[in-house]
Amino acid sequence: MRPPIFFRAVRYLVAMLWLLLAVNIHSECVFGQEPAANEVPAENAISERPDSNAEQLDPVQVAFFEDNVLPILKERCFSCHSHDQEISGNLALDFASGWKVGGDRGPAIVPGKPENSLLLQAVRGEIADLKMPPEESLSPEQISTLQQWITQGAIDPRAARAETTATEPWWSYLPIHAVTPPTSDVNAQHPIDAFLNQKIHEAGLTTNPIAERRTLLRRLMIDLHGVVPTSEELTAYQNDNAPDAYERVVDRLLASPHYGERWARHWFDWIHFADTHGFEHDVIRIHAWPYRDYVIQSLNADTPWDRWIQEQLAADAFFPNRTDLIPALGFLAAGPWDHSTAATAQTTFDYIDRDEMVTQVSSVLLSSTVHCSRCHNHKFDPIAQSDYYAMQAVFAGVGRGNVPFDRDVTVGARRQAARKLQQAAEARDASQLLTITAQEMVADWEQRNQQQRTQWAPLLEDMVLALEGTEIKVLDDHVVLATGPRPATETCIVTGHTDLSSVTGIRLQVFRDDSFPMGGPGRNDNGNLHLNEFIVEHLKEGSATPVRVPISQAMADFDQTGWTIAHAIDGNPSTAWGIFPEVGKDHTAVFQFATPLTLGPKDKLIVQLRQLHGGFHTIGKFRLTLSSDNNPQQTLLPQEVIDALAIPRDQRSDVEQLSLAAFVAKQQAIEVLNSLPSPSYVYATAPQFESLTESPFYAPWTTPKKVHLLKRGDIAKPADEAVPGVMSCLTHAPSRFQSETIQNEAQRRMELARWVTHSDNPLFWRSIVNRLWQHHFGRGLVDTPNDFGRMGSVPSHPELLDWLATELRNSGGSLKHIHRLIVTSEAYRRSSELRPEASSVDPDNRLIWRGPSGRLDAETFRDSLLYLARSLDQQTGGPAAQWFKLGPGIQITPSVDYTNFDWSQPVAHRRTIYRFVYRGIQDPFMEALDFPDAAQLTPIRTPSASPLQALALWNHDFVLYAANEIATYCRRQQADDPVGCAFRTLFLREPTEQERLKANEFTAQHDLAALIRVLINSNEFLTFR
Repeated sequence: MRPPIFFRAVRYLVAMLWLLLAVNIHSECVFGQEPAANEVPAENAISERPDSNAEQLDPVQVAFFEDNVLPILKERCFSCHSHDQEISGNLALDFASGWKVGGDRGPAIVPGKPENSLLLQAVRGEIADLKMPPEESLSPEQISTLQQWITQGAIDPRAARAETTATEPWWSYLPIHAVTPPTSDVNAQHPIDAFLNQKIHEAGLTTNPIAERRTLLRRLMIDLHGVVPTSEELTAYQNDNAPDAYERVVDRLLASPHYGERWARHWFDWIHFADTHGFEHDVIRIHAWPYRDYVIQSLNADTPWDRWIQEQLAADAFFPNRTDLIPALGFLAAGPWDHSTAATAQTTFDYIDRDEMVTQVSSVLLSSTVHCSRCHNHKFDPIAQSDYYAMQAVFAGVGRGNVPFDRDVTVGARRQAARKLQQAAEARDASQLLTITAQEMVADWEQRNQQQRTQWAPLLEDMVLALEGTEIKVLDDHVVLATGPRPATETCIVTGHTDLSSVTGIRLQVFRDDSFPMGGPGRNDNGNLHLNEFIVEHLKEGSATPVRVPISQAMADFDQTGWTIAHAIDGNPSTAWGIFPEVGKDHTAVFQFATPLTLGPKDKLIVQLRQLHGGFHTIGKFRLTLSSDNNPQQTLLPQEVIDALAIPRDQRSDVEQLSLAAFVAKQQAIEVLNSLPSPSYVYATAPQFESLTESPFYAPWTTPKKVHLLKRGDIAKPADEAVPGVMSCLTHAPSRFQSETIQNEAQRRMELARWVTHSDNPLFWRSIVNRLWQHHFGRGLVDTPNDFGRMGSVPSHPELLDWLATELRNSGGSLKHIHRLIVTSEAYRRSSELRPEASSVDPDNRLIWRGPSGRLDAETFRDSLLYLARSLDQQTGGPAAQWFKLGPGIQITPSVDYTNFDWSQPVAHRRTIYRFVYRGIQDPFMEALDFPDAAQLTPIRTPSASPLQALALWNHDFVLYAANEIATYCRRQQADDPVGCAFRTLFLREPTEQERLKANEFTAQHDLAALIRVLINSNEFLTFR
């Protein structure tokens, strides 16, 4: 058998051939390409789309019209001669047929004959009573452009308005109708059945009877939990004779944490969530999993649908005090991220990354193809190109990265308060630092720090080494000076002694020097330094092995943003202390030991200053001194603070009070921050995040970037700056945000969230109930869940769709309420048996005269085998489970080995929802079972049947392992009838006499595990009915 990679390669080549053929037949524009198109307001989107003959036109002339002529018409003519206004002289110029038909004086243009063209004569002022425009004339350049266009044949690729019906209302954009269930069927006890039965009866059909309990329980558990039931669960249900037994099973399943695990997987299909970036490098996102846990927890908590989406679009803005909701921001960052483009083509990357966000929001939440308008107005729906870029502008102030958050809200509140205090101190905000409360804080600090200033004794150096070749000089005042060539990295080791018998801390002073770039004290070209690790070791007299001295806290007189002195003691070589832009100045850092260090008279201290980042960020000049005071950090005082303390409190000026308050506030803020547990991180979209690389070419920004409408989607052709907003074809709220909103990044996302989740937004409420219906019945009431536009399908039961949308909205947005409604309907509980007389009329079951049926998806198949073996790990949450082996060393593209993984490991028993998903390197087993490609939004999984799938189901290592696990369970639980146990476990029934006979013969010849593999591969197990 050829390896799976061979078949993947063949499928890839076939797909590429089809893609190339499709591109030749009908080119879809992307960023950087230039198919002919226009950009016009939404109401004119259809009249100005390319005509069906546009493909035959000279693309150069088409481009000339769109780049040069159309802007003149829009700017100078449309105000009087377009359908937006009352058309003057019956001449409309906003579509091609307008100037051809002409107005009161006949055709406005004669192609190829500018001298005979009325329009050109009017703009030249050659007709006494027809000066156009009536006020300010066109410039000579504009007139020349029109003349050139007419001379070349007046090529106009726009369609005639009469050729389209796109201006007619489309069902999905209309308000949700307030409908009530029909009353024609007196037997329909359930509102859903009332809607469905009406159409079934109109078609002359009858419905199937209610399915047996075994079928119902299996259907329910697959739908709501993603596993098939055990025989014990079926027995308990069958023995429950209460009239509401079924409803109580439904409530139990919805109340279980496994409901959230099951439906989170559907959500992740829709938003293409994975644990890696994708593309050629497929970099791991080690902090992606908190978003997964957030989704599961929110679904289990039945967070209202509108509130849940508000959290995912702008939790940081809506709920600033709920730090535990920060993982919600992983929604917009769920998709792929092009690591290479981010590094090499920033502007292109920004547009592509925002396109990903716009596509996700519009497709998943609104079932709309807004992204089809990135190069031109939508060809089929009333979505303008300006709408698309307005939505891009909403996300112009956010990026992706590892965002810190606190799961404990109390800890989060303390961290936020400390950070605000620190920011006020660094900004020297008098409005906060000169308040009575702040001054009381200063007075308290002064009283607690009445002791004399810390005394510092030099570390008397015995030896100074530079491991990478820096030339070292030790000056008379124990200052170490770096000279000679600059190595890219350096580790400087100072070994010395002291007369102190006890040491509580060590001070590092770095000094400017005119011999360094920018005056130093770093040797980088910009004067900066990076101190990655500061390590102190104690070498006792007579010992050959030094012992590391624990450092509890560090403080510096200045920290570069994102490069604090705490990084020098965090044990992470990828972080460091920096001082930019405060270069060319002396700086001081103090490191406090966890406990006082007792020294013998001949003991040594060994101090390592490690600079590992490269780029010559080495320290050029420094000195190390020691203290035995109780709290040496408290005395790291800037000169201005020393001067202020020397003045009596009631005689200090505002400037002196502010200096002192800023120092105390910052010190206390840092003290609080150091006392708090480290924050957690989530890979998410936010305005501020940790840099994704050690060299932050892609880093947070403080203000939103400018977004321009791109002519034909070409990065090189920016047009007007886009105003943040949304789709203008929906009128439940303004489509462009107010100026005060535009200036505030968080406010942009809040306004988007409010617009999306508005109670009168028909797309938002219809979209989600259609998806819920789809995953219960196998197909939605609308067949195209990501496209409710003209290229999508119309609803099979529009009144039912609107009733469900209204029910969701009026129930407080409870998704569980809709689930309960659907699964308690008679339609859902019907037998799925095929009846020829009904199938001949409705072969696709669009009328839903029979119940749903289908095949187990990849996750349900895998989890069910472990569940039936009683070995499925029921633990919820936590980092992703890696069911593969990674190749050794640093890899440009990951080396992932799925074949040799040991399935007996405990981590392999976790639910599939917790599996680590590579976006670009799929697990061949899961891929064979139709697990979706996480590089694409997957609104619907398409089941397949292939030889690879059959082989995987029969002899994949996991199937072999699971079959043995189930066999072990049956031998342990029912040693006297293991064959019967196998049937009851997998089929929830006893074997027939013939089945038992054949199974016993087979088991005797092979073994019980082989029989279980046969049962696993049967339709009775692989499908539900």
